[in-house]
Amino acid sequence: MRLTDVVRPGGAGRGRRESAFELEALLRQVVDEFGLSRPEQADGERWLLRSLAGRAVAGRMTPLEFARAVTERELRGVGEDEKALARLLNQYCWCCGGRWTPAEFVVREADVRAAAARVSAPVAGPGGAATGAGRQANCPGT
Repeated sequence: MRLTDVVRPGGAGRGRRESAFELEALLRQVVDEFGLSRPEQADGERWLLRSLAGRAVAGRMTPLEFARAVTERELRGVGEDEKALARLLNQYCWCCGGRWTPAEFVVREADVRAAAARVSAPVAGPGGAATGAGRQANCPGT
């Protein structure tokens, strides 16, 4: 299967919001197609969390979008900073978020961004190359 068979007009990256599971499947196909080595599951989860944290810190993803991307994931093999960030992200549920005042919402978003900054340090990505703040060295648009 070729990447062009998977990405079609109206598909991934073409303006509609994909779930983390759809994007994960697409990423796995791309990694396989290009023959890149796949990280172990725990390393992959940690890399994904750090990569998305970098996007949130850089302002390319809101804390709410970040929470939606990782809420249903089983994060194994993560450190204390990642666990603290996951706890903050889990507070963005439909039942709790609606009860926050605007001031509380701003404070919680600042807490998420601060926690994301702590975990978005460079980490080895799927190809083994170090990535920082969610950006791969050879990818200007991430």
